[in-house]
Amino acid sequence: MELLASYEHASGQRINKNKSSVFFSANVIDYNRDLIFQEMQVHQADEFTKYLGLPNILGRNKFVILGYLKEKVKASIKSWNEKNISKPSKELLIKTVAQSLPTFAMNVFLLPLELIREVKRELSKFFLELL
Repeated sequence: MELLASYEHASGQRINKNKSSVFFSANVIDYNRDLIFQEMQVHQADEFTKYLGLPNILGRNKFVILGYLKEKVKASIKSWNEKNISKPSKELLIKTVAQSLPTFAMNVFLLPLELIREVKRELSKFFLELL
């Protein structure tokens, strides 16, 4: 708590305890967790908690956890198909928007190969519709 207070003083920023959460390794005993929660007055992060749009905790099945990236690409493609967009514009959308959606996640995590294949498959289907 002293370290956080020092940070607040030095940066001029205050920590919002309502937006803050903590997650622990399975090796931390419940008694220590309770002490930390009591002292810090924050809640425990669960497996669905995200930070900057990415999951905080990755389990063994990264494909399921990061599958939302494929769904974002599919949703973008679906919305573009519903509009009357020229072929060059669709190509530009693929290159600038759809390919950039997973970029941030790829900077943080090693994406499963099957997920990458499925995103590529969706983009290929959309692109082939242009021909």
